[in-house]
Amino acid sequence: MKKPSIIIALILCLSSLLPGRAAWAADKEIALDYEDIAARVERYNSTVRIGKLSLSEANNALDAAKQANRDRREQRESVDAAIGETQEMIASGTLDETQLKEAQSLLSTLGQLSDSLRSQNTSQLERTIEAVTLQNSQSLAQLVNGAQQQFIRAWQLRLNMDQQQNKLAQAEAVVKKAQIKLIHGLGTAVALAEAKLQVSSVKTELTAMEHQWQSMLTQLGNYTGYKQGEIVSLGEAPQLEEEVLAELDPLEDADEAVAANFALKLLRIDRINANSTSAKRKIDIQIEQQEATVRQNIKQKYDVLLEAQAKLELAEAELAQAARQLNTAQTNFKLGKISQSALDKVKDACAAKEASMQNAALTLILELGDYQAKVGGLN
Repeated sequence: MKKPSIIIALILCLSSLLPGRAAWAADKEIALDYEDIAARVERYNSTVRIGKLSLSEANNALDAAKQANRDRREQRESVDAAIGETQEMIASGTLDETQLKEAQSLLSTLGQLSDSLRSQNTSQLERTIEAVTLQNSQSLAQLVNGAQQQFIRAWQLRLNMDQQQNKLAQAEAVVKKAQIKLIHGLGTAVALAEAKLQVSSVKTELTAMEHQWQSMLTQLGNYTGYKQGEIVSLGEAPQLEEEVLAELDPLEDADEAVAANFALKLLRIDRINANSTSAKRKIDIQIEQQEATVRQNIKQKYDVLLEAQAKLELAEAELAQAARQLNTAQTNFKLGKISQSALDKVKDACAAKEASMQNAALTLILELGDYQAKVGGLN
């Protein structure tokens, strides 16, 4: 895969560049950093914790079964010793008829007791533990991937909120100009009303974004174990791992994904537990279908990555063009060839292209993370 431009890593250091961040940041915040997500999910997420408790219970049951088997073995050894002594007494020929009947009855009872003290098979419990362990690992991987994707989407929303703040400032400036024109008889009340309506529309959209922002922060808090009502703010956006992107090989990755796929591993456990040849054959068909699905998913996700990379390259080219136009506009402004408002429009257009490029970079990072999650075992 072709490596994207190195400027991405620089432009993605956004937290210090964003204007208006305080517009939706709380006075008291708990900052969530991207690199801390995996550890927090593993330690604090309620689903993960419940899974660990289930695994602990299964392990305790296995330990109890093994201890019971050890106790049975000790008891059986004592019973078997008594059986041997009784057999020797019977074989000695020294017992009268009554004693012989009692010894034979005792021997039968001891034999039944010895059979009842045979060790129980713990293989089913062991396979249950293996399945629960796999399910826990799958759940953890899904939750970490979900939280990381939510983090990136929240960052994209934050960029869009910045753009919306800029739109609001522009709309409010138009209102002020319309008011001045109306005062001097150069404008109309209709133009002023339309400008105010535009401000109201932009504010409505911004309010909806702010509600969505709070919802996403709450969801991130749920993923990472923050209590209800605690506020989560975002640390810096993740940076694109160019070396990882360049080394992707969909064919090799498909093989790795098949070997790591949690669903396939669980199907293989089911096959071991199956009681009939017919049941095993049905599971074999499921395994074959799942392997084909895994390989197809890797191919499709790789194609999505290529598309995301192409969109990023286009956004970079558009940003470079906008930057050149801004440079020209600044020169013309200094020469008195264009007005301040014309220069501001070019600046706004360049800022919009920069936000589009940043969004495209984050989308590529998001798709790369999802691809790596599939290679790591997720469907």
